[in-house]
Amino acid sequence: MSIEAASPSASSRYEDATAALSRVHGADPFGQLLGQVAHDFNNILSVAVTGSEVANALAQDERVSRFLGTSLGALQGGQRLTARLAGVSRAKYLAERVHVGEFIASMRALLQERLGSGLTLELQLPALNHVVSTDVLMLGVALLNLADNAREAMPQGGRWLLSTGNEAREGLANAGSYLVIGVVDSVGRWTPEARTHAFDLFFSTKSAERGLGLAQVRDLARRCGGFVQIEEDAHHGVQLRLALPLAPS
Repeated sequence: MSIEAASPSASSRYEDATAALSRVHGADPFGQLLGQVAHDFNNILSVAVTGSEVANALAQDERVSRFLGTSLGALQGGQRLTARLAGVSRAKYLAERVHVGEFIASMRALLQERLGSGLTLELQLPALNHVVSTDVLMLGVALLNLADNAREAMPQGGRWLLSTGNEAREGLANAGSYLVIGVVDSVGRWTPEARTHAFDLFFSTKSAERGLGLAQVRDLARRCGGFVQIEEDAHHGVQLRLALPLAPS
């Protein structure tokens, strides 16, 4: 179903959410804990920066001055990181009923923009039931993070498939009915280390990246009571499966 087929109120809400997401530049809402850690750590860094600046000003030996200058640069880099983490924690989790298929359709242009011209976005949204209870903005951020991850994983271009399906699970682990959002990187390959640590906070295979994107996806799944998995095969590339519990009808 396309976004045009949604009810007027739902269409307006998803348009508002998509507009808000178009202003998001890597913001990954993690909650109050991350914000508090960033705040406390920044206080510690501020003391260290001030001490290093004073010591550098008083240093008589050029070698000591160079060493303090290097240390000061590292501490200031830590301050920039904690500032970003503080921004990450601003949003609160606000669950509502979301028709995921319609929302994904409303994000098509934004997702393609994040993927860039080298990747082709393909949507397959055949699930019979798309309604989950989640935070629509956090879901949008998760999708943008997945698009960013695909762009990094396939620098030479390729196809990015975003699909939905319903899945019922039995047993002790993750029992229930889910909407599964499947994301396939057509030519991507993951090392064993990447598969093991992909969802760890700050883990990244790119030294210049923050390593928060997939951790935010896992955080969203946990908040919803869902789960996230990574699968890989020789024929279809890498698939990430984000499972969100279906909302009661």
